[in-house]
Amino acid sequence: MGMILAVIFLFLYPSLRITPDDPDPVAAERNSEFLKNLDDIHTAFGNAEHKKALDQVYDLKKVAVQMLKAEWKRVKDGEPTYQNSIARANTLIAVAVGAALFTSIVWILP
Repeated sequence: MGMILAVIFLFLYPSLRITPDDPDPVAAERNSEFLKNLDDIHTAFGNAEHKKALDQVYDLKKVAVQMLKAEWKRVKDGEPTYQNSIARANTLIAVAVGAALFTSIVWILP
């Protein structure tokens, strides 16, 4: 199973979109560690050190699980820009409803 994962990662390696330049320092460190492990696996396979590559696949799996969990949380919560947009939209709706209620009360009471 581990060798199959290693081959899949090596095959998909050029198309991965993982960057160590993430603005979040924790995510950037995790991404750098993931990419380093992936490079180590690639090097071990290139040197025909299959046992070493298999061991590094397990290390890669540990980092990948952490990375996917963090990314899932970020996607589920939404990016900061999205969160700010939702907060502003909710505020605008509340102000509009408040203004409508105020106007209605002013027209009804006199």
